[in-house]
Amino acid sequence: MNVALKELEAAYEKTERHLKKRCGYQNTDAAGEIVSMMIHNLFTHTKQASDSEVFETLLQTEAFKLERVVSTGQATPPGQWYDQDWDEWVVLLSGSAGLLFDGERDIRVLQPGDYLLVPAHTRHRVEWTETGAETVWLTLHYTTWPSLS
Repeated sequence: MNVALKELEAAYEKTERHLKKRCGYQNTDAAGEIVSMMIHNLFTHTKQASDSEVFETLLQTEAFKLERVVSTGQATPPGQWYDQDWDEWVVLLSGSAGLLFDGERDIRVLQPGDYLLVPAHTRHRVEWTETGAETVWLTLHYTTWPSLS
């Protein structure tokens, strides 16, 4: 191996260590493949079993987690509510879904392009997702930082 290539690899490894230390950044997938420069598509078919949702972490740091969720008719089990310690911003990219918030009677219906913010500890549930098609969501989980003023 020539000297220039060794220096380039050493610089890359140093950058990787720095990114992992500073922000929890991971530049490889579970198989160890480099993913930062790969083109991905949010609508790529998921090859999932029809009875389970797919949760895919797209990007995660110590400050936030961005996930793609693919649903095919799933709903929150009866009697169960989500009550999360973090804020969650949700956008529906395809399909449709119904969300219910504790204390509300009406289900909020989401269509492609709709988004909303679910503050931490806001009890909610997914009443339904479209059957016969993929409902694709993006969710951004984060913690609200206190004001600096």
